[in-house]
Amino acid sequence: MMHIVHCAALCCVSLALALPTSGADGPADGKSGGVGTLQALVDAAASPGGTGVANIPPGVYELDRPLMATNWVSLAMHPHTVLRAAADMPFLVVWDGKWKRELEGLSRRDNRFISGGVLDGAGRASCLLLTNCWHFTLRDVAFYDGREYGMLVRKGNEVFGTGLTFRTRMPGLEGNTALRVDASDNHFTDVVSIDYTTGIHVDWGANRLTRCHVWNGSLQSKRADVPPDALDRTVAFRIDGGGHVLRDCYADTAKVGFLVGGRDMRLFGCSYYNNRRMTKLDGVTVVATATTNSSALVQGGYFPNCAPHMTMQDGPGRIVWRDCLYPGWKAGVNPGDALCPACP
Repeated sequence: MMHIVHCAALCCVSLALALPTSGADGPADGKSGGVGTLQALVDAAASPGGTGVANIPPGVYELDRPLMATNWVSLAMHPHTVLRAAADMPFLVVWDGKWKRELEGLSRRDNRFISGGVLDGAGRASCLLLTNCWHFTLRDVAFYDGREYGMLVRKGNEVFGTGLTFRTRMPGLEGNTALRVDASDNHFTDVVSIDYTTGIHVDWGANRLTRCHVWNGSLQSKRADVPPDALDRTVAFRIDGGGHVLRDCYADTAKVGFLVGGRDMRLFGCSYYNNRRMTKLDGVTVVATATTNSSALVQGGYFPNCAPHMTMQDGPGRIVWRDCLYPGWKAGVNPGDALCPACP
């Protein structure tokens, strides 16, 4: 059987490259170990007459080395496409736009993208390195069991991510990070991170996170082989650099909800909750600051009392609290706004 890949939006054949359903580099049975066919697909999309989009049909592709996209090709994966690490490697997929003008006529192309499918690090690789990119979109992609990262964004700006799911499903990956952004001026919306030790870590400046939900405890509550102290290292949102904005973000069952390492952060409508019915996590902190220069405005948040030993603010930095709700706190120890003993 042969797959002929069609681009429905253009109503035309986008790439006349047939993929086998099994074999040395094939997708279907989940037992193949090569990356050659997929690499040929990516390379052909950038060749004369190519569309610039590599359409990857459904199937399970087990890769023994990274899939490299260094030619400004977009990757369009079918929702039932799975790329899975079958060997140890730094990253399963590397998309590198080559910041220097190394590709004649291909530098600084706008509106490149990666969409659909699952990138499964299988505990053997981080899932995706996205580097040297701008005006780039990620949408509807799942990142499973990244060894160090689900996705690392580096050296670029104006990356737009939406509908992204990060999930750790296996033990032994304590210390990993779902999404790390070492770049400025990027926007991530409707992102979910489940059971990565650190959910979202942003650095540099002026990044925007909207409706991002980071939660932990599912893996720990279901498997006896997860270290009992695994939750003690969890951080939902780590915010370094400066000038980032978080709107309607939800830190759900983490030792630290928001770890502020940089300056002039703004958290609007954000929430923290600790699910004690699922885990026994205690001694939690909603907002922690790393240095005396760390600062943030927290406004319109929702912070119920959900642990026997819960701290609203810890660390030497400055947090300004405004118009937040604090249900469940006893009279006299209400942490709200001006009454919060840890608030400046």
